[in-house]
Amino acid sequence: MRLLAAGGLTLAVAACGTQAAAGSGDSTPPATRSGPASSGASPAMRDAAAGLPDPVRVVYVSPSGGGNGSKADAPTKLQRAVDGSKPGDVIQLLAGDYEGKIRVSTGGTPEHPVVIRNRPGDIPRLKGWIHVDDGVPSVWIVGLDVSYPRPPAEKGDVCIQLQGPDVRVINNYIHDCGRNGISAWRPNRSKAPGQLIYGNVIARSDHGVYIQNRYDEDGYKKFLRNLVLDSQTGCDKNCFSFHGYTEHGWNSGIWVEESIFRGARFILGGTNSHTRHSVVKGNVFYAASPQIAYTSPAQHDEVSGNVVYKSALTVGYWATDGPSRLTNNELMNAAPGVEINDLRPVGEGEAPAAVKGQGGKSYKTKPEKGSPQPARFNPKDVIDGNTYLADEGGSIRSTWWLPNDRKSCCKEKTLADLRADLQATGCANCEAKGKTIAAPVSPRVFLWGNAYEKGRGELAIYRNAAAAGGGTAVPVDLSPVVESGGGYAIVKAADGPGSTPVLSGTYQGGTVNVPVAGEFEAFLVLPVVAAAVPTPAQ
Repeated sequence: MRLLAAGGLTLAVAACGTQAAAGSGDSTPPATRSGPASSGASPAMRDAAAGLPDPVRVVYVSPSGGGNGSKADAPTKLQRAVDGSKPGDVIQLLAGDYEGKIRVSTGGTPEHPVVIRNRPGDIPRLKGWIHVDDGVPSVWIVGLDVSYPRPPAEKGDVCIQLQGPDVRVINNYIHDCGRNGISAWRPNRSKAPGQLIYGNVIARSDHGVYIQNRYDEDGYKKFLRNLVLDSQTGCDKNCFSFHGYTEHGWNSGIWVEESIFRGARFILGGTNSHTRHSVVKGNVFYAASPQIAYTSPAQHDEVSGNVVYKSALTVGYWATDGPSRLTNNELMNAAPGVEINDLRPVGEGEAPAAVKGQGGKSYKTKPEKGSPQPARFNPKDVIDGNTYLADEGGSIRSTWWLPNDRKSCCKEKTLADLRADLQATGCANCEAKGKTIAAPVSPRVFLWGNAYEKGRGELAIYRNAAAAGGGTAVPVDLSPVVESGGGYAIVKAADGPGSTPVLSGTYQGGTVNVPVAGEFEAFLVLPVVAAAVPTPAQ
C-alpha cells in the first residue's frame, strides 16, 4: 500500500448518538464524538484549517544524497538543503533511514515558510533531532518519523525543538525520545507568536511535550489534535505526557484542544505566576492525571468538554480575579469517584510560591501565617454542566483548600453537597446543571479529521473494563474522515504510520469493525491509494 499525498481539508461533523441516562435522569454523553465538543470550530481550529502552503521551490533529499536536490533522482543531503534554504522552499525527504542532528538557522516568512517534510507517500526515519534555532521564524516540520533514545541521547537532545515565531510541527511520528519529544519555548531574541503543534503522535518519550508561552506578547500557543501516548514507558522518574510548566519564566496562553493523552501526567501550571488564559477543551485523558495550575492559581482559564478516564482532574488553585470556566467535563474516575482539588478561590498569601535562592536554585515558600484574606468566586466564573461518575445521590470525592487551617482536606460528598459548597463560596449557579452517571458510556468512540492531510484522522476507543479482552471489535463510522470509495488503513498510533494495520480496506460507508483488545486504544486512520495497474502493451 502507499500513503495518500498530503493536502486538502477534512471537515468534521457534529457529535451524535446519545443513550438513556444512568443515574441522573439526563441524557448521557454521546457514544460517538466527531469534531469539536461544542458547536462550530474554535478559533484555534480555524487558524489551522488553511492546509499546507504551495512551494516556491522543491528540494529533494535522501540519506546518501550527492546531487543538487533539484529533482528526486538527484537528491542532496538534508543538512545541506536546510543550510541553503530560502523562503518558500519545500524540502522533501525521500524514504530511508537518516541519522544526525539537524539545526535550522534560517527560516521563511508567514506567506512563504520553509517546509521540511516527507515526500508524499514516503516515510523517512530520522534517528537524531531537528532543532529550529532561537528566533528563527516560519519553519514547518511535517510528516517525519523522528526518534532519539537514551543512550545516546543526553540532556538537550530533544527530538524536535521550536523556539521562534510561526514554527509548526505537523503530522509527525515522534517516538522513543530519551529526552523530550517536543520542546516549544519562547525565543530570547524575539517574540514567538503563531507556534502550532498539530496532528502528531508522540510516543514513549519521558516528557512527551515541554512547553512555555507568554500570552500578552505571543498570543496563544496551539496544541491541536495530537496523540501523546505512554510517556511513562522507559522513563526513570518525573514522567509527563505534557509539561506546561515554569518556575521563573512564562506559562500563559497555551491552547490544548481535541488531543488524546494516555499513561503519564498532564500538567499546565507553574510556581511564579498565575496560569493565565489557558484553554483545555475537548480532549480525552486516560490515566493521564490532568492538572490545571500548580502552586500558582488558575486565572482566566477555560477547561471544558474534556473526558477523563482512570484518574482525577485537578485544579491546583482558583484565582479570584477570573473569569474562568470549568464546564461540561466528563469525570469518569473510578470509585470513590472524582477528585476536584482545591476548587475554591484563594486569597492573597494563601498559596505557596516559588522563589529563587542562592545559586539560582528554586524552592517553594509556605503560605504566610495569620488570617487569610477573604476570597470569593468572580461573578463571571462558570463551573457547571460537569458529569461525575457516581450513582444518583452517591458520593464523589473532593479535596478542598481550608484557608483557616492552611491545609487541604479530602471529603466524601454528594453532588448536591458539592453544589452547595460552591454556591456558598460565591459561585451562585455552580453545578446547577451538573449530573452523575453510574457507569461510563461503553463503547465510546472519538474521531477527528486532519486539516493537512485528506483522509487522515485520530481515533480513540474506550470500552468498559468488563468488556475488555478477547479482541472484541467496536463499530466505527469513518465518514467524518474517509470518503466512500476511499482506501484506508487503521494502525495503532503508538506504533506509527508504518506499522501493520489492524484494519484496512475500501470504505463503503457506514461502520467498520475496529479490533480493540484492551479498555482504551488510540489509532491513526490513514489514507491509502491503490498501486497503479500497468497498461498492457498493444
